[in-house]
Amino acid sequence: MIKSGGMTRAMNMQQAEFQFKGLNMDADKTLAAINKSLQGTPYSLDQAAKVMASLGASGITDPKKIQHITSSIAGTAAMTNSSFADIGNIYTTVAANGRLMTEQLRQLSFRGMNVSAALGKQMGKSEQEIQEMVSKGKISFNDFSNAMEKAFGEHATKSTEMYTGALED
Repeated sequence: MIKSGGMTRAMNMQQAEFQFKGLNMDADKTLAAINKSLQGTPYSLDQAAKVMASLGASGITDPKKIQHITSSIAGTAAMTNSSFADIGNIYTTVAANGRLMTEQLRQLSFRGMNVSAALGKQMGKSEQEIQEMVSKGKISFNDFSNAMEKAFGEHATKSTEMYTGALED
């Protein structure tokens, strides 16, 4: 099991680095940014790199922005007791769409997170206003990831205090 886990991590890292290069991203700077965001969290560099490579395909290539988004995903994953990859898939969908959609609100709601309330608090709006904005396509990926990072980014490091966080792969 240890051998196969190590092999999977190595393959994920190799694939992410390959994608970074194919997207003209600086692999070293990108990995350093991801690693900095993951310090003190239970999340693995290979899973985050894989997600960030997918986000790179949506045009998110700046290492500072990647660091910020990594923190946002890690905090959201911690708050929903989800894997980094699981929440990363939701973020990747939002980025690809260019906006937050009702489907992603539902996906996070199914994981126990009222994103409309969290976004409302961060954006100074009511839940109803947020839901109307989402239905009209008015919440961009940047709005979404910034608000989620402000609301939950710091929780990623706190998740190691929980048993499930300590077991994250």
